[in-house]
Amino acid sequence: MKILEGLDLQGKVIVLLNSPCDISRPLVVKANRLGARVAIIYKDTLVDSELDVVIEMVEDLHEQDIDLLPLTCNTRDPVDVDSALAEVIAHYGGIDIVVPFLGSIALVETSDTPEKDFQTMTTIDTISTRNIVRGAVPYLIQSSNPHVVVGAPPQRFCDDWNMTNAPYSMSRFKMSMCVQGLMGELANTPIAVNAVWPRVMIHLQAFQQAEGFERWEDFTRSPDVVVDAILWLTSQPAKEFTDRFFYDEVLLRKAGVVDFRSYRHKRPKPTRNLSSSSLKALLFSRPWFKIPAGNGSSR
Repeated sequence: MKILEGLDLQGKVIVLLNSPCDISRPLVVKANRLGARVAIIYKDTLVDSELDVVIEMVEDLHEQDIDLLPLTCNTRDPVDVDSALAEVIAHYGGIDIVVPFLGSIALVETSDTPEKDFQTMTTIDTISTRNIVRGAVPYLIQSSNPHVVVGAPPQRFCDDWNMTNAPYSMSRFKMSMCVQGLMGELANTPIAVNAVWPRVMIHLQAFQQAEGFERWEDFTRSPDVVVDAILWLTSQPAKEFTDRFFYDEVLLRKAGVVDFRSYRHKRPKPTRNLSSSSLKALLFSRPWFKIPAGNGSSR
């Protein structure tokens, strides 16, 4: 997107906290293009399937020579979080931006939410956010343009996203209260504290498990809309952009975006089932297709 052209994040260090790969991958890639370096701190309780996705993403980004420092720790333990942040400092030399955009997502009703999942959604995210911000403040104060950006909605009870999933709504508004408190606590510091929330549902892998998601899918947006909003916000002067709950769309409109069609989620094209003979004909029609010498094949 042209919105990112001219943004200055050169030399900045961004710390992501347990962000879903749908968001962290494009953020890492785009931040690197803008000259920033990224560390991602994951909770040490990832299940095998989640860990596999993270490992695959990290290996893929490293193969592309993208600067990324992945770490794991007990995000509920402030001592463990401090140790992870110390590794970031040892590796990059500082911290400029902290983004707790956590991924405890479960669009299910109260009666269908196991107690363990409920506890995770409503406690771990806020505890982890508190620990990461508390530990990062001494480093952020030394930055020339420090930002904290939390994934939390405006404290409004009329928005339609929170009307049918009480556990998820409770967890998100708890994060909003956390942000509101941080805004007050850090008011006398140079650190900007803001929240960013998608105006339209973004397409995340976790949402695909929700009942009826196929009905919403065509109306969702790519995670890039949130990523671009965060990167634009954190490139702005901290003194001028702080103590606000922003929708991603509002930020991007401030940045000059008027057409959001490019952010629409695009369903993957269905795979064509071709017979062996049809596949050969398709391949042979491509000018770049070359038949290995001596295999006896002919066009």
